[in-house]
Amino acid sequence: RSEASLRLEEVRSVVKTVEVEELGQTVDDLRYDGSTVQPGQVKLSGPASQIARVKKVRVMLDLGSLRPGVAVQLAVEALDGDNQPLPLAISDPARVEVFPALAAASTIASVLVVPDFEGQPMFGFSVASYELTPASVRISGSSAAIANLQTLATEPIPIDQARSDLQGTIKLKVPDGVTVTPSDEVTYKIRIVPTPLRPNR
Repeated sequence: RSEASLRLEEVRSVVKTVEVEELGQTVDDLRYDGSTVQPGQVKLSGPASQIARVKKVRVMLDLGSLRPGVAVQLAVEALDGDNQPLPLAISDPARVEVFPALAAASTIASVLVVPDFEGQPMFGFSVASYELTPASVRISGSSAAIANLQTLATEPIPIDQARSDLQGTIKLKVPDGVTVTPSDEVTYKIRIVPTPLRPNR
């Protein structure tokens, strides 16, 4: 007569917070800014020996498959201290919903600053030269926002009826969705000189 030994083990439960582990990279022009999990905690039930070994509960999130505004349902996995699965630790619910936060990835470029003069110097005078500091700035934003930006103009600099040098600080015309560093202001120095008289022929 064969005999079989049957081992009975106490069933236990524990509540654990779900962690999100990311795999891969997001598609171009998207930046991953973390996730919200619903529900954020799950109840694990199973043999006491398995429940005692649970160190964390995770879901695996494939960043390459994410799309803005779209939640994903992922299977919950219980792991021990060596990151090995504990298949007898059953999660309730078995799947959770993950809401990834996605934003447009920033593109960085360097552009020249150009002046926008308003008006004309006094008759007999002209702009001999000008200096903008800084002469170029770094801009960041979505690739669509800065795709066609080669230069960045200042706000209008009034030179109407000027007959002597001008200097001051002026803001830049910054399009929506674009950030400028180190500052969205530049200083200007404009040299105004008498216009040379043309000799009569």
